[in-house]
Amino acid sequence: MGCPGSGNLGGGGGVTDPTPEPTPEPTPEPTPEPGPDCEAIAPLPAEFRIIKGFTGSEDFAFDRDGYMVSVNNNGDLVRVNREGDFEVMVPNFGGAAGTAFLPGGDLIIANVGEGSIVRVTPEGGMTTVLSGMEYPNGLDVGLDGFVYVAEQDGGRLRRVDPDTGAFETLAENLYNPNGVTFSVDHSKVYVGSFGGGTIDVIEQIDGEWQPARQFSSVTTQAGPCDGLGAGDGCFLNEWGGGVGTCRADSDGMECRWEPDGGACFGSFAGDPCVTDYFEETVQSLCAEAENGTLFCPVVGTARQADCQGGGFECSYDGDDGTCQTNWEGVNSCFTGDDWTLPDRACDGLSQGSPCAVLDPIQPMQGECVDWGFGLSCQAGDSGEGGGLDGIGVDACDNVYVTEFVTGIIYRFGPDGGAPEVAASTGSFWIPNLHWGLGYGGFETNKLYVSDRDTQGLIEMDVNVESHPRPYE
Repeated sequence: MGCPGSGNLGGGGGVTDPTPEPTPEPTPEPTPEPGPDCEAIAPLPAEFRIIKGFTGSEDFAFDRDGYMVSVNNNGDLVRVNREGDFEVMVPNFGGAAGTAFLPGGDLIIANVGEGSIVRVTPEGGMTTVLSGMEYPNGLDVGLDGFVYVAEQDGGRLRRVDPDTGAFETLAENLYNPNGVTFSVDHSKVYVGSFGGGTIDVIEQIDGEWQPARQFSSVTTQAGPCDGLGAGDGCFLNEWGGGVGTCRADSDGMECRWEPDGGACFGSFAGDPCVTDYFEETVQSLCAEAENGTLFCPVVGTARQADCQGGGFECSYDGDDGTCQTNWEGVNSCFTGDDWTLPDRACDGLSQGSPCAVLDPIQPMQGECVDWGFGLSCQAGDSGEGGGLDGIGVDACDNVYVTEFVTGIIYRFGPDGGAPEVAASTGSFWIPNLHWGLGYGGFETNKLYVSDRDTQGLIEMDVNVESHPRPYE
């Protein structure tokens, strides 16, 4: 007899093994996006051409319809394409010193005359996002959708919510900030310096914005205290002029303005005082500094006499003039001769020659620069002109800036250092720059620079695209 329950194991009544699960196919790795071909970047100096028939605008932006959007000489916000098609978006808009598209297609514009940034819809509707700004000059839109705007007269960089106008200040005490752009990963904001010849960078680390630091400079000049010792007199190298004293700090020697407060101790504003200026004794009148303390200015009594009490008309040394503040902030008499001092300081000199103006109205040391009206002494660590204006970054993290006085476009490497001359355009007025979007013949691997001399665009072959932009 067989055992109970036994039978043919292959029969229907027997126990069978479960069917094995199929082996899953491995998940393919995502194909990485191809990066920029940084080996194909154009050798310098790059080739460029001038395209006429556009506006001579301070700034502009390209839209997805292939138009350049900017403000024309009449103050109208317009669209122009390469075929010459022209459309007025907003008549009598005003002055624009910064133009960019928000991710949704609205424009954001720095209205420099009104001290505001304005949002404009494609249909021409306008909303003031933020007002009360001090010469907003240069802006860009981050991948976060916020507007980053430089205030040239305020010396600061703000990050502004374009929907609410709420803002935070990312950097202060910048020197004439003008022009804003981002690194490729948008963790760094670069800000140019109009007249300082420098580029600052503000970096975000672990969600926190760090203090501004200098990224690089176009200057070829020595520093104001190079070759001098502590306590020696020096020039402040600022556009309005100024002199100071060399003092040592952690970064080396710095030129600082140290007003003579001791000469006015126990006195009142307007009382006579005596101080020194370039080793000469100056009879002056006590004046009040911004912090409320009294000091003895180097501009003498004769300059101040007619301007006490808020006067406007004055005379000095037999010449009629007007009352204005000098570099010390003191109401003083300026005459026609004072405005020609920077020009006369370059008599007999050539472009780039060192020069100095010793007059107490606007003492300065710098280089002779031709602004298109002859040579003039230009103060500042400023290369040849230092009017850094437009700024942009390519997909390889190279930084491009325009210097409108000289017509030079510079390129800096990702780590800063000395710049290369990307192009010498011959123009005296090249403000902002942008890459094309790939529509309407404005190519993505070409850099376009506003040329206010010709009312056109400079199209430069760089062979690499822009850093990521939210409007794309």
